[in-house]
Amino acid sequence: MKRHIGPKVKESPFLPTANTFPTAHDEKSAAHPESEAVPYAHPNGDSAENGAEPAPAPPKFPCPCCGCRTLPVPAADAIAYICPVCFWENDVFLSREDEPSDENHGMTLREARANFRQFHACDPRFLRYVRAPTEEEQNA
Repeated sequence: MKRHIGPKVKESPFLPTANTFPTAHDEKSAAHPESEAVPYAHPNGDSAENGAEPAPAPPKFPCPCCGCRTLPVPAADAIAYICPVCFWENDVFLSREDEPSDENHGMTLREARANFRQFHACDPRFLRYVRAPTEEEQNA
C-alpha cells in the first residue's frame, strides 16, 4: 500500500512553533523596557514594603435597597452586583421602584426595601446570606 504524502508546506513566520512563547521576563522587558518592579500591595491596602503608607480604600456607593455603601461603582454601572448586606442584586434596567426586577425574581425595589426594614434582607429567604454592615458601609 502506497502512502500519500502531500506537498511540503512552508512554515509560516506568523504561526507559533513549540516553545516559542515569550516568558514572563521576556514579555516584561519587551513591552516595558524602562519599567521597574512594582511592590506588591495586599488587597487590604497594606504594602509589602516596610514603612509604606497603605493605599486609601476606594469610595463605595450606596445600595439602592438598603442604602449601605457596598457598591464598588455607582448603581448605574454596578451590573448584577449583589449587596452583601441585604442581598439585593443591583438591576441597572429598573426605571422606577415599583417595577418588577428580573434579576430579583420579580420583586420590586419598594418590596425589597420594606423587607429590609423588617427582616434585614431584601427577602426573608436570604437571611442566611446577609451580614451586618461595617462602620464604613453604614447608611450615609
